[in-house]
Amino acid sequence: MAGIGFKLRRMVAEDGLQGLILGYFSSAVLSGGPWLISIATLALMSRILQGDTALFSTLVVTINILSLLAAGPFQFALTRYLSDRLYAADIERHLSAFVTSWLLGVAPASALFALLLLLSPMEAAWKAQALALFGLTSTIWMLLLFLGVVRAYRTLILAFVVGNASGALAAFGLGQLAGQWGMMLGYTFGQALLLAILLWVLLVEFPIARVAWDPGVVQCLRRYPALTLGGALYYLGIWADKAYFRLGQQATVVADIPWLRSNPVYEQAAFLAQLTVLPALALFFLAVETEFFERFREFFVQLGGGASLFQIGRAKQEMLETLRRGALRLIGWQALVTLLACLLAPCWMPGPAVELGRVHMLGVYFQTLLYFSTVVFFYFELYEQSLAGIAVFALGNLLLTPWLPPGWGFVLGSLAGVAVGFGQLRRTLPEIDRLVFERQPLALTTLTELEGRPAAGGLGLVTFSASEVAGS
Repeated sequence: MAGIGFKLRRMVAEDGLQGLILGYFSSAVLSGGPWLISIATLALMSRILQGDTALFSTLVVTINILSLLAAGPFQFALTRYLSDRLYAADIERHLSAFVTSWLLGVAPASALFALLLLLSPMEAAWKAQALALFGLTSTIWMLLLFLGVVRAYRTLILAFVVGNASGALAAFGLGQLAGQWGMMLGYTFGQALLLAILLWVLLVEFPIARVAWDPGVVQCLRRYPALTLGGALYYLGIWADKAYFRLGQQATVVADIPWLRSNPVYEQAAFLAQLTVLPALALFFLAVETEFFERFREFFVQLGGGASLFQIGRAKQEMLETLRRGALRLIGWQALVTLLACLLAPCWMPGPAVELGRVHMLGVYFQTLLYFSTVVFFYFELYEQSLAGIAVFALGNLLLTPWLPPGWGFVLGSLAGVAVGFGQLRRTLPEIDRLVFERQPLALTTLTELEGRPAAGGLGLVTFSASEVAGS
């Protein structure tokens, strides 16, 4: 992801105001991932669609939630695995790894969802569409992990815009003809178009070799259980409070289907609040992370290149100082965005969701800081330390939500996760040089070799391991 950030920074520097706008927009889209674009699309559709849309909107949101939970356990571990494969110039296994991951994640999840639909009192046409949309959406989440290293940035952004815009327009048009079923058909068409473009990009960028089962994917999931568990808990932390209020007494059962429930006010507030993270992600991706990466790279070149203890210590201090400045910028910038969004909430949020939205925006603020600490831990391969903050976030939201006013379980869970994450950083980073020596066998490397190392990322988070940078 840092490699993408360097290109975007050159775009900003060379193209003036146009480059500045396009650079920050691109970094926000690439780092935020399609989920935030999907939120914006669904929010727009809720404004323009007329009549009863409860079945359509509830089913679409439910499918997005379940598909993200299915993809979560693969996010961090697969990103690490793909980074290893790219470093070894083993790109011929990219498609095999994607097929293997799809069989391990999307196929079983789709089978379970099909069983749920089979037991539901829903018309066959709706069941078929729901299953198709679940498969498409789950495949998109999985596919994005494998497109994190593709340099066709504008094509990816265009795919998200075209797919979601086409789905929204088709849902509106077909909804006029066939009601909610037409809306569902149109939205599914848009997701199919998006998936087709993403698959085309994957096939163009990577050689079409013999596609076979890749045992390395399974080995990676077993080798890094903290990454696998961290991915699952991260999405549990995001959705725990939403699930509670969906299943609670305040929720509405849609179309007499017991498991298809909604809490429109709470969900609108929660989903729209997530949009406030985009400016912070743009800053983190385009400025903070790339600046830190330059110092990070220099530190490991010094550490593995026979430099003196004084030179290593100086590189370490410069790296940590850059990280500290970046953290302060991110904390301040996101605080300003959150404050302005809260003050202006009546202008861009539906009236009933304003107060809840302000609470959720506070939770999103702390969630953004947790994201920051998680990425830093991933750079240094401190996966267990990253898992601690994520686990506190997930369990805090899960356990506190039933006992607190709406939204405050998410806020306090996020705050507790940030406290644990930043506490771990304060204890760990001052002695990171010693930890690296204890954990990793280091080999000599050169700056030229290091610059040839590809970067990898997926769904917004990155894995760039210390041992790989050192050339071990």
